[in-house]
Amino acid sequence: MGQEMSVGEEGDASMSPAELKDFQGLTCFSEDDILHWYRSFCLKFPDGKMGGDDVEKLYTALFPYGTPARFREHVFRMIDADHDGEIDFREFLTCLAVVMNGNSEQKLRRAFCLYDVDGDGFITEDELSVIFQQMQLTGRMVLANPQHAQCAKNIVGKFDKDGDGKLDFEEFSKLAKTLPPIVDTIYRDVDQERDNIDKTT
Repeated sequence: MGQEMSVGEEGDASMSPAELKDFQGLTCFSEDDILHWYRSFCLKFPDGKMGGDDVEKLYTALFPYGTPARFREHVFRMIDADHDGEIDFREFLTCLAVVMNGNSEQKLRRAFCLYDVDGDGFITEDELSVIFQQMQLTGRMVLANPQHAQCAKNIVGKFDKDGDGKLDFEEFSKLAKTLPPIVDTIYRDVDQERDNIDKTT
């Protein structure tokens, strides 16, 4: 559950000392950084929630000549930790902390959630192919080869060590070490959403 946002008549956002301390422990950000992002988030989303339409507008602004809607859904799913269809400030800040200061495993786990489209704990050839294709439509290339389905098949065949036809987190981790754009490309997109929100201040 997210915290309640408090926005004054002139758009001034406030946060209780307890909430501020909680966010510091959660993210290791300074008080000034947290309050900066909190005010930015409140100004952009006065009701304290970022919905799917809000994220799509950001993506449309970032990729006006692409087709961002479908890939937006995947990024949204990665950030929306409680899967309630909205992103609150806690979810936004937690993801931001991973993007900016997260260790390699934290970033890998977030990326794994994005590729694991159906949330069953495994990544299939079809899921890899879908994400590769949708990244390309936003102008973000993970692979130079446009044959997404064949590339996905080759990747799963190489890194699927237990032969079950899909990748678990450990297998995905080995893939990411061999092919860093698998993860890096995702975080460039999330980082751009952060910058877009910050422009409201």
